[in-house]
Amino acid sequence: MKIFKSKRSTNAHPARNRKFFGIGLIGFTLLVLGGFVLRFSFVATIGEVDSNNLAKQRQKQYQTDTVLQAQRGAILDRSGNVIAEDSNTYTIYAILDKQNKNGDKPDYVTNKAKTAKILSRYLAIGEDKVLARLNPSKNLFQVEFGRPGTKLSLAIKKQIEAEKLPGIHFRETPSRLYPNGVFASHVIGLAQAQDNGGGLTGVMGLEKQFNTVLTGTNGYRRSETDAYGYKLPNAKTKAKAPVNGGSVYTTLDSGLQAYLETLMTDVQTKYEPKGMTAVLMNAKTGRILAATQRPTFDASTGEGLGDMWRDSLVEDNYEPGSVMKIMTLAAAIQSGKYHPNEYFQSGSVKLDGGTVNDWRTGGWGSIPLSKAFPLSSNVGMVKIEQEMGAGIWKSYLDKFKFGQKTGITLPGETSGRISFQRPLDQAITAFGQGIE
Repeated sequence: MKIFKSKRSTNAHPARNRKFFGIGLIGFTLLVLGGFVLRFSFVATIGEVDSNNLAKQRQKQYQTDTVLQAQRGAILDRSGNVIAEDSNTYTIYAILDKQNKNGDKPDYVTNKAKTAKILSRYLAIGEDKVLARLNPSKNLFQVEFGRPGTKLSLAIKKQIEAEKLPGIHFRETPSRLYPNGVFASHVIGLAQAQDNGGGLTGVMGLEKQFNTVLTGTNGYRRSETDAYGYKLPNAKTKAKAPVNGGSVYTTLDSGLQAYLETLMTDVQTKYEPKGMTAVLMNAKTGRILAATQRPTFDASTGEGLGDMWRDSLVEDNYEPGSVMKIMTLAAAIQSGKYHPNEYFQSGSVKLDGGTVNDWRTGGWGSIPLSKAFPLSSNVGMVKIEQEMGAGIWKSYLDKFKFGQKTGITLPGETSGRISFQRPLDQAITAFGQGIE
């Protein structure tokens, strides 16, 4: 009985159960709908979804930003002659999509045969190959023409533009022009295009050292577009002009530099040395008028540019040799330790378990110290260093800034070195050995 009554009570009022279910369903639906209405009202009023401003997002979606490339500053000689300056090369491409228009005019290749015939006159590629590019097996928006269509000069670009071919466009690529070819190449250095299309950056020499000065600030042009990326007619354009980089003036003299390059090339051709360096300096001011090295490279073409970009002029040490003797003589005179009328035995001298020899076997006999410098006597320089004493001589080496960096505005400069532990080490520095 109890079970029967319980089952009966459960199904006694099916109509009423359906009513309650219907009311609940309607209530739930109204609740969800109300939530949507509130959310929509919030979005419509505030204009944000998940903290994202819808107006700004829509504006970003339908606008195109074009980078206005800043020019890199020039590198000039002391008279203002250009050593390195900005240039541009161009890559040609053809639009094939027939939906592409410029206003009411077609902006795609309308006559492929004519276009192929004309382009073959300017590009190092045959007419049939140009035509094949213009008829790809797949539906493409645009096509390029391989290596022959890249690194085009401004003159070629203008000639092609004068043909007024629909759908033919150019992409500009910043590049660097070094009009003198091999010309203080390791000093001036090299600037190359960045992989991300961000313009030129210095990778060696002055181009690297003054990269911040030479690099400008890009501008932009912002245009309103439709959903397909096409510029809207009568749309407003916002632009910010680029700020070009600053120029760098050097102390180089173009005439002297060109002459030095010629001399170096002649010596290299005649004697085939493994390496050479040469610097021409104004002795009174310290200004570098010309500087070069071999092997070298042509920065414009890249010829001779290997994996090693070492600037031997500042990154490698070398012993000055007999050039050092004038410094020894100057220190002795200044310190009051120079006795020109004192005699010494030239030829060789034993010192600290070693022997110092003159360049001339046997020397010149017994001669005064006043003859040591004119005859370039190593033994005479040792005698002068001994007269000064190691302490005074070392103090003058420090005053002359030996063993220190010069502070030249080139990257990678190496400090000099002085071997000064033993009496023999100290003595041979007087004629330019054991010192770099």
